Amino acid sequence: MANWCNNIVQFIGESQKIDEINWIFQAMALFEKETRFGQLPPFIPADEGHFINISVEGSAIYYETHSFPNTEVLVEIADFYQVGFMHHYIEFGWKIFGEANYEHRELEDIRLDKDDFEKAEQNGVVFDEPIYGIDIEILQHILEQKKYNLSQFNVYKR
Repeated sequence: MANWCNNIVQFIGESQKIDEINWIFQAMALFEKETRFGQLPPFIPADEGHFINISVEGSAIYYETHSFPNTEVLVEIADFYQVGFMHHYIEFGWKIFGEANYEHRELEDIRLDKDDFEKAEQNGVVFDEPIYGIDIEILQHILEQKKYNLSQFNVYKR
């Protein structure tokens, strides 16, 4: 049974380009419902990183991926349209929680690691099933602390 990574992405740039990206994702969502297969934009040659259960709500695009976030595919889309993005992702089975920001062809991707999750577990967070509310707030707080600490050394860019 596959683990599902929940993703939210917002593309940033010229409104016409953002409208085109949203249209592509809406079309992929419709085609996914017809075919029951994950989707990629037609200009992406990748064999993995497919978007599944796509939903476009305003400027946010919600979707799932198998096990891990597909940030590299988002970079390809952003480069194709010459835009940036903010990407948030979470997958509890593999203890993945993080965010990626891409702007001016520079990617900053930071996520919690095993030690960070242990810190959260010490605060009473349980990861056996999806969690909501305060538990997400604890993870978000730990991520914000980590981002701040790493930004002091400017080490989390890739």
